[in-house]
Amino acid sequence: MIPRYTRPDMAALWALETKFGIWLDIERYACEAQELLGEIPPGVAAAVAERGRFEIARIDAIEREVKHDVIAFLTNVAEHVGAEARFLHRGMTSSDVLDTCFAVQLTRAADILLADLDALLAALERRAREHELTPCIGRSHGVHAEPTTFGLKLAQAWAEFARHRRRLEAARAEVATCAISGPVGTFADIDPAVEAHVARRLGLEIEPISTQVIPRDRHAAFFAALGVAAASVERLATEIRHLQRTELREAEEFFAEGQKGSSAMPHKRNPVLTENLTGLARLVRAAVAPALENVALWHERDISHSSVERGIGPDATATLDFALHRLTGVIDGLTVYPGAMRRNLELLGGLVHSQRVLLALTAAGMSREAAYAAVQRNAMRAWRGEADFRALLGSDPEIAERLDAAALDSLFDLDRHFRRVDALFRRVFGDPPAATAEDVLAFWFDEAGPERWFAKDPAFDALAADRLGAASARAAAGGYAEWREDPRGCLALILLLDQIPRNVHRGGARAFAADPLARETAAHALERGFDRDPGFSDSWRQFFYLPYQHSEDMADQNRAVALATERLANPAAAGYAERHRDAIRRFGRFPGRNAALGRDTTDEEAAFLARGDFAF
Repeated sequence: MIPRYTRPDMAALWALETKFGIWLDIERYACEAQELLGEIPPGVAAAVAERGRFEIARIDAIEREVKHDVIAFLTNVAEHVGAEARFLHRGMTSSDVLDTCFAVQLTRAADILLADLDALLAALERRAREHELTPCIGRSHGVHAEPTTFGLKLAQAWAEFARHRRRLEAARAEVATCAISGPVGTFADIDPAVEAHVARRLGLEIEPISTQVIPRDRHAAFFAALGVAAASVERLATEIRHLQRTELREAEEFFAEGQKGSSAMPHKRNPVLTENLTGLARLVRAAVAPALENVALWHERDISHSSVERGIGPDATATLDFALHRLTGVIDGLTVYPGAMRRNLELLGGLVHSQRVLLALTAAGMSREAAYAAVQRNAMRAWRGEADFRALLGSDPEIAERLDAAALDSLFDLDRHFRRVDALFRRVFGDPPAATAEDVLAFWFDEAGPERWFAKDPAFDALAADRLGAASARAAAGGYAEWREDPRGCLALILLLDQIPRNVHRGGARAFAADPLARETAAHALERGFDRDPGFSDSWRQFFYLPYQHSEDMADQNRAVALATERLANPAAAGYAERHRDAIRRFGRFPGRNAALGRDTTDEEAAFLARGDFAF
């Protein structure tokens, strides 16, 4: 084990002190069983428990003479136990101790690795839900293919590591066997009940049939499971390394204050952690081939496997433990750039929608071959930078004959690619825990508070996505309809439709997608008089009116101003509503939404935004 890549728990597990301690336990448990069977005098196990000791230096000194580690250990223990030591190791062979100890260490190592996987899975799910609908480009062969979301990338990784968890659980069971069966596994001078007792005391199963050793196919399966998990560590690390490339810069490892990337170039921000993970994964995988080769031992046993396992046992488990822990940290701290993802997605001017055009043409009666040729010839011209793909399609007579401008525009709808993302998340993660109206209100009014409601705070956006992103998506899909019949429930529903999307999908079209439903819910609340509930302060009541302020319809804006003026005591609320209305009166829309909604910005709007005026 390399100390640089070994964490304390795994280092302690593979320490000589731990190994010899397990050996001593095995010998003591065997004495317990033989006492119960009446094969050795009472009190031997107690003597071993009371006086059994060892010194690593003494064991090493004896081994230099006898050239046998188990004999050296037993000799050292006997020096402390005294006369009762003559009953130690009765009817047993060295492999009974060595293999059973190795099983204990591998199962304990597996428990550490399972805990590592649980931490990684939690980080992946949290970040996946945060970016469930963060658009990015999917690439095949390294070339732009079709839109996907960054959340889906992380959900795929979650599913991958969830499979590794199941494999590791199975691999743990494979190696969790005890063999106390004598020189060639026939129990010639030891009762099978001894093996059962030792196994029970150590939390292992009995090996159904051993030779002198536990069959090595079990160990091969264990190390193979580690190797496959390491391959996935490398896959995810490589993905992050690619996304951090300067030409993409869609995501990058967290770069700490004071961190330096190069001894020569002060500007460098290198993906050093994921590069390190790529190398560590190779080390873990290097254990797989030797473990497979250990399966074929001579006859009932040779020791060609022994030197291999003394290396790969600690090295592979410790390295994977370190790698999983480091990868969890990378995912937790990963800096994500949605703006860069959007820019890269739009880099080819809509070419990523080519399949939708192809399918629309075939639906309009064109053969697939002709439709493919028509789309491809325009796509190739767009690749060469001759013109915009959408414009080329509209000016192609063969295409225009079948698809008018409105039909073509509808084929460039990014949201269509994401309409089943929620279903995919449910397939991967299952249904999220059901939020209650009180959960929503407590988060917004108690945990968040006024200072965070309207601030542009990426950390709070991430927290809102983690806590209420799934509930907001469910509300937008028509969920929580029962909340409409109660003042507090209705207010919580409005928050999920009108406020939370602006945090979860900041800078994207989905920030405004549920606005119509939010206004309809607000209208229902006002009709029922929910906003006048005496339990609501003005700071709560205002959220019944904000869906109207967020509308780009002038009638809604007039109503927002009237509500703020007549029903809220704070004059600043009315002033804020009037500034919303002024923007709609002047532009007919909120200029700050243009980029997110794919709208062109006029010079007057650009000047308005440049002054820092309200963008809404």
